[in-house]
Amino acid sequence: MDRRRHKWIGDDNQVHYTQMPPPHGIKAIRIQRSDIPANKQPSGDKDEAKAEVEDEMEQVAIDDSFDEQPEAQDAESDADEDAKIAQELQENCNHARSNLKTLNHGQVRYVSPEGDKPVMPFLKIQTNHTLSGTDAKGLAGKASALVAEQLGKPERYVMVSVENNPAMQFAGTDAPLAYLELKSIGLPETATAGISDALCQLVASEAGIEPDRVYIEFSDAPRKMWGWNHGTF
Repeated sequence: MDRRRHKWIGDDNQVHYTQMPPPHGIKAIRIQRSDIPANKQPSGDKDEAKAEVEDEMEQVAIDDSFDEQPEAQDAESDADEDAKIAQELQENCNHARSNLKTLNHGQVRYVSPEGDKPVMPFLKIQTNHTLSGTDAKGLAGKASALVAEQLGKPERYVMVSVENNPAMQFAGTDAPLAYLELKSIGLPETATAGISDALCQLVASEAGIEPDRVYIEFSDAPRKMWGWNHGTF
């Protein structure tokens, strides 16, 4: 509850203490209720009373100028914080628009949290379907290009292995089947459905294996658990 009151000189030459502001055009100062004297006597000299109030108002104005400095600093700090928040929101919005544009074009492109560092994808294709050497190499080449495209990374980072394993069964039969394993550093869960669709189409077109006879395992490998060139990533 606001306990401050207004002190002002009325046309009756009296000093008034009121909760509401004085009539328009009359100067007043704001004081604490505890500052109101117990016995409010009218002043015998109107000019003297006005001078008293005006002196107090001048002092209050000086005091307020000091009080406003921290408020101004706080306001400036709040403005800077609002500007930072607005910038972050704009960056997030731009990132979301970029992702939406990518999805609308039917391709999920992934950029690792570390920026342009290689994610080193490895795709292994095992199948009981006999492929000639030429067919296996052709499948490996197309799979390599597909993984690079889906992850949005240069193909020089991609490794692919195509293996034949006759001793494989699925659903109790040895009809043509394939088991694929895609491992990559920072592989996002949001990209796996699109990659699965693309790989199933590739295996169907190149090896004649139906998508419902294909299993794909996705694995996100920590950098320290992925070795290369005498070290790890």
